[in-house]
Amino acid sequence: MTPEEVKQEVRALYLASRDLIGGDWIEDTDTWDWCRLPNGTGGAHYTLGSFRTGQPLPIPPDELAEKARDLWAKHGHTVTVEHDFTLTPHRYILSDPPWLTGTGPDRRLVRLSIGENLANFIADSRCIPGDSYEIGQAH
Repeated sequence: MTPEEVKQEVRALYLASRDLIGGDWIEDTDTWDWCRLPNGTGGAHYTLGSFRTGQPLPIPPDELAEKARDLWAKHGHTVTVEHDFTLTPHRYILSDPPWLTGTGPDRRLVRLSIGENLANFIADSRCIPGDSYEIGQAH
C-alpha cells in the first residue's frame, strides 16, 4: 500500500467513528512515525489520535459502542466490545487487534474508547517501507 492509502484507511475509520459519536473532537496527533517491518527493517506508519470530552454522548456509552462495532465491521474491522472497569469513568473499547494483545502482523493497531461524556480514537496504520520523516514531509 502507498503512504496515502494507509493514511486514508485510518482516517476513513476515524471520520466514520467521529461522525457516529458526534460532538467536537480535537486531533492531537497526526503524524508519521518509525516502525519495524515484519522482516526487521525500518519503515513508517501513520499515527492519528483524537478525542472529545466534557460533552454528552448522543446515547448511552454501551449502546454507542455496539453501533460503533457494527460501523467498524463495514470498514473491515471485526471487533468485540470490551468493558474496562479500571478506568474512571469506565470505558467500552473497540480494538483491532483485540484489546491488550499488541499490534497486528502488519503492525497496525486501531482503538476507540467510549465512556460517559468522552470518546478517544487512536490508531497506527500498517507499517510500510519508507522513511517516516520523508513520507511525513510529502503527506
